[in-house]
Amino acid sequence: MTSGDAIPHVIVVDDEPDLLHVVGNYLNRIGFRATTCGGVDEALRLANTDTPDLVLTDLCLGVSDGMALAERLWALHPELPVVLMSGATPELAGSVPGLAFVPKPFTLPDIASVLRKVWREHSEPQEACLPSRRSRSSG
Repeated sequence: MTSGDAIPHVIVVDDEPDLLHVVGNYLNRIGFRATTCGGVDEALRLANTDTPDLVLTDLCLGVSDGMALAERLWALHPELPVVLMSGATPELAGSVPGLAFVPKPFTLPDIASVLRKVWREHSEPQEACLPSRRSRSSG
């Protein structure tokens, strides 16, 4: 990992328990501290008590979706980077500051690569790495 010896805390959110288990275990093995959540409410509770460095979420989460989760997380932590997993086109990811994208189908190394890139960019001391969502929200 970059950013010294820091171990990035990633909240992984998905409504598919098998995928959640596999991704969470993989991330823990390769140097992340992954905490898995089966839904939006659980992820928000966790983010309130143990602020993550990154969030990895599926776009489709049953009754809610990853974008709605991202918006609610950004209300709590405006600079928090969110990575969406989806089979949909990644156009949304390029248009929203602080949002990255892992297209499905993906491999576990694909997820790790995107998370490392986002963590590295977010950890750099340059303020321009992740534009504030405050400017997006106020418009």
